[in-house]
Amino acid sequence: MFFAKVGQRLANMSFRIKLPLMISLLVCIILTVTAVLCYKVAEGITQDKSKDEIHANSDRISEGLFTSLSLKQQSASLIYYGNKEVEGVLVSTANTSFFGPIRRH
Repeated sequence: MFFAKVGQRLANMSFRIKLPLMISLLVCIILTVTAVLCYKVAEGITQDKSKDEIHANSDRISEGLFTSLSLKQQSASLIYYGNKEVEGVLVSTANTSFFGPIRRH
């Protein structure tokens, strides 16, 4: 019913009114389509850049974690083997006469 009245009014309008209305409607449709296309292209570019940035950050974080884990592993092995060497040095020094005999008064 509504479209029938609109169609009837358009049919009864003069060409001087119809032409600017049709041109304005055409411009609005073109601008809307252009805006939607620009939005979709910008959305795709933004998502791709965001994914690349996320991957780069995750790579940096994983490298940092790997380095930290490697350093902790090295520290643990140095502590373990270092204690063994220190114990060996203390035992060998206690057996030598470097400090001399223990004097009791």
